[in-house]
Order: sequence, then structure tokens, then C-alpha cells
Amino acid sequence: SLREAWRVNVLRLVMASTETPDTCSAQGDSSPAPLLSGWLRKRYPVLKGRWHRRWCVLLPTCLTFYADSECKIRKGSVNIKRYSRLIPFRDKSAPGDAVVHRDSRPFGFVLDAGSNSAPEHFLYFEALSETELEAWNAAIEHAVSLAAPCESQEPLDVNCTVSPCEAMDTGGVLLSKRLEVWNMLYSGDFSDEHEAVVASLGPWQPAFEFQSSEKGKLRAGLSPSIRGKAWYMLSGAASKKMRTGKTYDQLVADGYALGNIEAVLVIEADVPRTGISGIDEVVLRNVLLAFAAAHPDIGYCQSMNLIAATLLSYMEEQQAFWTLCSLLKDLLPPEYFCAQMRGLRADMQVLNSLIQCFLPDLATHLASCRIDLSLMVVNWFLCLFTRTLPSEISHRLIDVMLLEGSSVLFRMALAILSARQQDLLKCTSLPDTYPLLRSPCEQRGSVPAVPSHELWQSMFGSWLDDLTEADLQSRRKTYVHAVRLEDEEAVQSAEACDNLQVHESGCKQVPDLDTSYWGLLSSWLGDAVKE
Repeated sequence: SLREAWRVNVLRLVMASTETPDTCSAQGDSSPAPLLSGWLRKRYPVLKGRWHRRWCVLLPTCLTFYADSECKIRKGSVNIKRYSRLIPFRDKSAPGDAVVHRDSRPFGFVLDAGSNSAPEHFLYFEALSETELEAWNAAIEHAVSLAAPCESQEPLDVNCTVSPCEAMDTGGVLLSKRLEVWNMLYSGDFSDEHEAVVASLGPWQPAFEFQSSEKGKLRAGLSPSIRGKAWYMLSGAASKKMRTGKTYDQLVADGYALGNIEAVLVIEADVPRTGISGIDEVVLRNVLLAFAAAHPDIGYCQSMNLIAATLLSYMEEQQAFWTLCSLLKDLLPPEYFCAQMRGLRADMQVLNSLIQCFLPDLATHLASCRIDLSLMVVNWFLCLFTRTLPSEISHRLIDVMLLEGSSVLFRMALAILSARQQDLLKCTSLPDTYPLLRSPCEQRGSVPAVPSHELWQSMFGSWLDDLTEADLQSRRKTYVHAVRLEDEEAVQSAEACDNLQVHESGCKQVPDLDTSYWGLLSSWLGDAVKE
């Protein structure tokens, strides 16, 4: 394109103006010629750190920065890998602290060093002009194109297939393949021909074996331009499509043939009030009806329309359907959306246990005031925060969920509660918590908004290092068992009351779990629609 050609020409001009015979001779005569060198401002690693003027020298394999243009006082360096990238602060997908500096430093950029960087180790620079920003962008892209693939990762063989049995036996190899898929998506190298091998990897699994450096790359967030393809591939949707006996078109037809059952009636009511702009209501209805037909044990639950509409914002109809199936059936625990919502109820108890662990003062206060926050935060989990947080944050949350699993939902919940803790400690009843928790990133009356970037930093802060997917699975087993016992006791109590026929004489009436939880959710979503 003309813009790309202009960038290349700018790069050539800047390189010509900065190259000298003795540039960085301290590196040794055998070093390759610099791709680009010049002055940049570099931020000290912490958020409020000072910015220093640095002479930066970009070689094909690394970027080194000095305090002087003679390259005598070396201040540090970072390796350039195959998956490194430069993202200007003004780009809405820019990770880390970019949003904090976006307005004050128009020529600033984040350097994500690829597989060797964690989110707190992003490098923040500022060019001196738009021309120099474009030159550094082009130079980094050129260096990345010269970088060799990571030797530690097995290449993705597009001709290989993995059967379900092999998938169960290959553990780490399988996850390594998934990471390679992610890396290729991340770097833009992924092509449609890889869909078959991705499908052969089987349904989604949490990536327990991934290193923190790899998690850091995904925690930076995906570019919106590749998010649709990435969600489809990384969720296991391609595998689900391949292993399902019916095509999407057949399932849509089955959905329309369901008649006037409750699921269809609620879908018809929910589709017009979804509230996400640019979504074709016919397409959204098709996806939801197809899901109801494919999963009669679930049918349809309020909040599914919000998740489906979010998927349709990035991908076409069929891919959105298969991705929705993977998210709701594979990434979230069983029985999240069934009539009695056992999986969701267990997760609310898990959250309470995590509040006791990570926010003990808040847990003590809530208990003393008999405030059950699960009645407020249930909507966060069912909607995957799409109704609670700005889209740029809730969609990044789904990015991370595809790598690390649903533990990120608890991380975000704890981050919100931590940010609101001082105000929550003043609440004496459940209604008092509503303006604090309904939309934490928005100002509601006198309640100030929580900056979204602070939530993002908090949810991956060191205070939550002990919260892992493995720990979460262990807690879930405990509370799922407890919920089942509760339901059994409720059934036994109801049967005893029926047999003795003493409902009017004081026998405690057991609430209908289906009605009580869905009534609560309906009130939440109704408020959201009105607002």
C-alpha cells in the first residue's frame, strides 16, 4: 500500500541519517550493522517512573539502549523474537500502561518483547516525532521478520492429526501445540489451512503447563483485527464443529422447529433488548435457537444473548455459534446454565471462600452485616463481565480466559471488590452495594469510577499469585458436592412436608431454586436494559 511504501522510505531515510562508520563500536567489529539507531525517551519500569533520554540501537536480534550516543554507558537491552511487536499508545489494543500515557505522549509506544516478557516488563518508549515513530515501527517489524522461530517449540505440522485417544495421552505435547497455534495467531502467521490440525486437538483444556512468560503475552490482549479468528481457534470450536453430528444449518432448522417452548419464547423476548449495536437480530436469533436445539439439557438462559452478540461482533454466524458452544460447555463448569444452576451456585461459594482468603477484612464485614454479595455478582459470571465492564476490558478478559481458564473471572471479581473495598466496608445492607458494583468503571452519582487499567493490573498483581486454575478446580469440587447435598436436603424436606401436609402449620417452605435464581438474574438484566 502507499502507506507501507511511505513507512519503508521513512525507515531508509532515518537509517541513512543515523548510520556512521563508528556507530556503537563498543559492540565489536563482528556485530551486524544496526537496522536503526537514534534517541528515544524510555520510561523507568514502574508506572509512575521517570522518563529518560536513551540512545537506542536496534540490531536484528536485540534492542540496546545507552545513556550516550557513543554507546559507552549501556543501560540495558531486550531480545527481539519472532513474536515481538511495537504498538503505539494511540492504538486501542496497546497493552499495559499505554492508556495512561496515550494523551500526554502522542508518539509513545509499547515494545512487547514476545515470549520472554511478562506484562509488568513491557518496555515503554517515546519517539521524538511522528516520522520517527513510523521509522521505529517499520524497523522493529523488519527485525521480527529476520528473527528465527523459537527452537524450544515444535513446529505445527498442518498435515498431522491427533485422535481423541491420542489427545488424552499427549498432555504437554498437546498444550505445546495449542501454544504454537496461539503464537501464530498472535504474530499474524496463521492461515486457514491450519484449521484442520486445530480441530484435531480436541476440546478446550486449561493450560496448566504454560509458563508465566507465555501467559504474559496473552495478558497483553489480542488485536481486535485477529480476535475473531483467535477466539474460534483457541476455544476448541473448530474441534466441536468437526465432532458434532449435525451442521450448523441443520441445527438452526431444528431450532426454528422447537415450537413455542419456554426457551424459544425467552429468546424472542431477549434478542431485541440485547443492547449491543451493530448486531443483526436475525443472525443472533439463529445462533441462540441453534444452541437451544443442540443442547436441550440447557435450552436457553438469559445472558446467553449478550455472550453470543459479543462473539458476533468479531466473527461470522457459524463461527460464533461453535465458539458459543465451546465457551458455555467447555470453559465454564458443568451445570452453569441448567435449571438449578449448580455450577454457578458452587462458584458463588468459591468466590466467598476466595474473599475470605484474599480480602479477609471485607469478608468479616459482610458476614457481620449478613450481606450476601453473590446476589450481586452472579451477573458478572453469567455474562462474562460483558454487561459490567467496558468492552475493551471484558473482551480482553475473554482473550485471557481462553488461555488460563475461568480462574480469570475470579481474578477480575476480586480486583473489583478490592478496588471498592473501602466503600463496601461502609455498607450495611445489600442495596447499599448496588451503585458500587453495578458498573464499577462508570461514575454512578457520587460514586467515582474505577479506572479500567487499574483493575487489569490488580487482577494480575502479586497479591493473587496463589490463585491458579488448579486451586480453583479443587475448591469447585468441594462446593459442587456441598451444593448437591443442599439440593438433596431441600428435596427431602419438601417431600416430608408434602407427606405430613403441614405447610400451613409452620413447616418451612423450600424455595424453588430455578425460580429464585432466574428471578434474580431477570431483575439484573432488566435494570441493565432500562439503563
